[in-house]
Amino acid sequence: MTMKGYRDFFRPTTFKGKMLIDDKVYDVFEPERSDRFIAKMKKKMNGDRYFPIIANENRTDLDDYYTIQWADDKFNTLYFIHAKNNSRYVAPAQNAVEANKMWEEIQHFLR
Repeated sequence: MTMKGYRDFFRPTTFKGKMLIDDKVYDVFEPERSDRFIAKMKKKMNGDRYFPIIANENRTDLDDYYTIQWADDKFNTLYFIHAKNNSRYVAPAQNAVEANKMWEEIQHFLR
């Protein structure tokens, strides 16, 4: 998986990049946001983030996309859901034991 997080002075943190999962390429699809400048600044000050949809690159499967639910401040840990089958992932876990440990560490952020 390759992703980049971008910080912008005038708007909340957002993600750009691609994910490679099971030899399929997914890229960022960020919906157009209607927030005005002041609203963006308020969100930035509150620590809000924009989480895009990570869709299959050629957009052939309409339900084949991922949504990021949470990420740490440095984008080293992510929790995301695959909409196609409602599978939940914690990255960069290499196995179930690591995923469970990471999940325990981030659960309190999702309440």
